[in-house]
Amino acid sequence: ARLVELYNALGDYDYSLDILTNRHFHVWEGGRDVHSLFVDAALLRGMKRLDAKDYAGAVDDFQAAATYPKNFEAAPPIGGGQNAKIFYLTALAFEKKGDVDAANKAYEACVAPENAPDALRSESTYYRVLGFRKLNKDDEAAKLSEEFAKQVAEEASKTPTVDEFSKFGEEGTNAQRSANSFYQQGLVARLNGDLDKANQAFDAAAKLNPNLLWAPVMKNAALD
Repeated sequence: ARLVELYNALGDYDYSLDILTNRHFHVWEGGRDVHSLFVDAALLRGMKRLDAKDYAGAVDDFQAAATYPKNFEAAPPIGGGQNAKIFYLTALAFEKKGDVDAANKAYEACVAPENAPDALRSESTYYRVLGFRKLNKDDEAAKLSEEFAKQVAEEASKTPTVDEFSKFGEEGTNAQRSANSFYQQGLVARLNGDLDKANQAFDAAAKLNPNLLWAPVMKNAALD
């Protein structure tokens, strides 16, 4: 799992996916969420293929990210997990590939209620706003974007502290939590069309937590 994390951090997604495809990972207490490493590797390789205009390859990677291979001993989480993000990226690849029907179907899946996150400041909300915009549902997009920005701002105004009872550190260190907050602020800025502000926030997030792989990716991502 640590080797996969390293390959993901280095951008060597082929190596990551080779290990993830050919090895059986048993669930163990305190272990890493290997399935999330698989999702990152598949989505990030798909993003590289999208940039290279290999739209069919990008679709394959994005659709793979939505699967739960048995070798991870993982099941779909309650609340949709990263489905909104996965469906949006899949739809975008279909759109660029010229398959409008498949793209619209995936955009509809992106904004489906069952893929709404429990916490609105989740990254999933960002992709659902983009999905509503793609479907020309501007009222829904504007309302959700406003609520997202409000919750992100409220979280950013708090002083990050680790609950003394969270002995296993589920919430992460103060630096990790601050990095997540900056990352969310970057997503809000992107929704508002302020790319300079967004990139500053992503830089701050990456500086606080270099393992936040999506922060540098989002600086240059063409997602609309």
